[in-house]
Amino acid sequence: MKAAVEVYVALRRVAGFALGNTEYLLRSFARFTHDRHEAHIRTASVVEWAGQAPSLAQRHRRYETVRLFAEYARLDEPRHDCPPPRYFAYRKTRRERAMPLWKTTTAALRAWLAVRGAVPSTEVFVNARGQPLSRWGVAHVLNVHGAVARATCASLAGKRLSPHVLRHTCAMIVLQATHDIRKVSLWLGHSHLTTTEMYVRADPTEKLEAIEAIVPPSLRKGTFRPTDSLIAWLKASR
Repeated sequence: MKAAVEVYVALRRVAGFALGNTEYLLRSFARFTHDRHEAHIRTASVVEWAGQAPSLAQRHRRYETVRLFAEYARLDEPRHDCPPPRYFAYRKTRRERAMPLWKTTTAALRAWLAVRGAVPSTEVFVNARGQPLSRWGVAHVLNVHGAVARATCASLAGKRLSPHVLRHTCAMIVLQATHDIRKVSLWLGHSHLTTTEMYVRADPTEKLEAIEAIVPPSLRKGTFRPTDSLIAWLKASR
């Protein structure tokens, strides 16, 4: 198992993939199976090892890392199990919501589905293996196109691109277009408006418009004429 992990990591590094903590996780899993005297990947062992992580997101990350490695290892050794995808079913919001689409978006999606063809997954976007495209896959595609865009768009130089940055950018555009934080919250799928308030604090135009909305009280022009009692009080106080 350890030898297969090292070969897999080396191949991904040569291919230019960003390993992140993939190398650490796979070596940890290899030690886990070595201690159990298992020479092949077993789905039950993957679940048990991944389940040791403290959070659902970490368990999902560990499980998916080994699952992808198992697909590679199984090519040379069919006795390896190939664990099913998304065993821990991690989603950031753990909720599903319906969103309206522009006509141009609908046309683009229909064109993509025609090119993609039939796949066993119910997700719209899939990877080269026909499996659901992960957020790391989306980030990789974005980085590839971002590198091309930087060659012709100087303003992108030095800026960080990620799916989360696109999400925040979309939120700011919706806020500036509608001036309604409730619509931003609806679009992003936030459960509470307090989560969306960060965009109001981040947008300086909202603060400027708030200042401009405060109309100072109108004052009548005229000449001040003190009363006799005020003149008497001023003279007495000297």
